Amino acid sequence: MNIDDLRANWNSIDIPAGMCRPVQELERRIVSSNVTTLRSRLLHIYVLLGVMCLMGVLFMIPFVKDLPRLVVCADVFYVVVSGINFYMSSLVRRIDYSRMTVKEALEAVYKVERYKIRARMCTIVMAVPLICYMIFSFAHLYGEVVLFGCGCGAVLGGVIGIIIHRRMMSVLREMRRQLTLLDEEQA
Repeated sequence: MNIDDLRANWNSIDIPAGMCRPVQELERRIVSSNVTTLRSRLLHIYVLLGVMCLMGVLFMIPFVKDLPRLVVCADVFYVVVSGINFYMSSLVRRIDYSRMTVKEALEAVYKVERYKIRARMCTIVMAVPLICYMIFSFAHLYGEVVLFGCGCGAVLGGVIGIIIHRRMMSVLREMRRQLTLLDEEQA
């Protein structure tokens, strides 16, 4: 077979139009730097949570006049939880696959998981009394009608927290799975 026959055979290959679209989409995302890694997704979640906690400090400003102790307690909570989230983001930022061995990266992911569990426990321990204090303070200030709204807000916040936690844990599990597969291949 000469080069002309090879070229004719190559040009005669008919690739279905639907096959090229996913490849072209991936190429476009790579060129525009829109491909995200698991690490960058996790980092984005932690930074976003940290910023939202800092915004919580601002949301308490309207209650300074009527409930100053509640505002102080809530602001301390928001600042501490924001600090925890930014610390967790720094742990995730330190995971650098290009400079770490697979074993070091796997250990770093385990460290993030351990700290995630500790941070979640600390946050829950601080949040439950704060939520109770908020509910009773708002009920005392605005009347018992507010109890239902506060309870619904607490339940909704808990559901959102569970969803975020599950998403973060699934990303961590996937990171651990991929690194474990790479570690097994190297062994």
